[in-house]
Amino acid sequence: MKTFAKIVAAALTACLAVCSASPVNAADTDTFYDILIPIEDTPFALSFNSDEDMFKYIRSQLILRNENIKAVMSNTSSSDLKKYSDTADEEIFKDTGDPTEGVYLRQCLVHEVTAVSNTENGVMIHLTTQYLTTVDQEQELNEAIFRLKHTHEFIAASSLDAYGRIKWAYDKVVSEMKLSQEPGNNSFGSAYSAIIRGEANEHGQTHLLIRLLSELGIHCDMRTSNEKSISDDEADCHYLVIAEINGKSYFLDPVWEYSLGGSGCRFFLKGYKDLDSENEGLKEYTHIHLHQYFGLPDDMVFATLNISPTAYDPSQEPVFTCGDVDGDGSINSVDASLVLSEYARRSSQTPIKTFSSEQEEAADIDGNSLIDSVDASAILSYYSYLSTLKDGETAKDIQEFRR
Repeated sequence: MKTFAKIVAAALTACLAVCSASPVNAADTDTFYDILIPIEDTPFALSFNSDEDMFKYIRSQLILRNENIKAVMSNTSSSDLKKYSDTADEEIFKDTGDPTEGVYLRQCLVHEVTAVSNTENGVMIHLTTQYLTTVDQEQELNEAIFRLKHTHEFIAASSLDAYGRIKWAYDKVVSEMKLSQEPGNNSFGSAYSAIIRGEANEHGQTHLLIRLLSELGIHCDMRTSNEKSISDDEADCHYLVIAEINGKSYFLDPVWEYSLGGSGCRFFLKGYKDLDSENEGLKEYTHIHLHQYFGLPDDMVFATLNISPTAYDPSQEPVFTCGDVDGDGSINSVDASLVLSEYARRSSQTPIKTFSSEQEEAADIDGNSLIDSVDASAILSYYSYLSTLKDGETAKDIQEFRR
């Protein structure tokens, strides 16, 4: 899929700073902020008293394919300007548990400019956007996804552990892929094109995988590599998916998997050190990550993204104990985050449970058979307690700590 050259330059700048865990998306994006915009120049900007309500409104307008979205956070001062400039995109496209939002929604955008400015009424966030699909096309896709979710194969897949769910979605995309040879044609760049038209380019195929993984409750994201210049203004990139399993993230590349015969294992749940270990030594199927153009080390960059150095080994099953939801042997903020994400998925309009029975038991701290924010808070409190222990002190277990 065609993207704009300046987004590649912006991505490289972010890599140099090594300060953003947000991958480059398919859209041409800008974020900037001004000093002051008179309120009379901000028509149709709704005011909000809470960040949650404001960002929820912005997401709803993106889903409705509004191309000019304005929202004002009232009761703010000029000192809050940078805060919202730094966090706006992250909040708008965060994982809410709704498969039509988060990274899936972000990848529906062809072009996005986010401006954060001071107004007389507060800080205004202003998005101007272009989209890959229309409201009607997304509705048609949603109906197709609804039918898929009621098939025996999807129902069976949804009962598997995280590894099994990721494998099912990956194999389905690879086995049913019809890869368009028009990488610069945005009409082939969406999950809609992959499902309804039966054909899509690289971005459309990875967009479909993102949607299927999200429907199965897998936290995922998209990242670009192998930038090729088309002109001074345009570039073409290769697309990978990042999927999270047991608190660690791994690479998936269904397009190159398909191109090399669709074995289902060459680029499946790989780490950054062995991503290309089974590419048959072919240069055209070797990933060049954007930060590598600047000579930045993989270890430094991928650590910020929580990407594993090596491929996922399904034979090494994690051991889950109370509070240790990812089974890595420690109780920390990652476990609390997993609980909150699971709570969000179960609270969405199409609730889905993704925890295994062992994770369910580990996450239910208060023993009320519910996974919710109370459990996440208990994990965070315990994590904070662990950080206060002095050398030689023996930690209480989480249940003893809560008593």
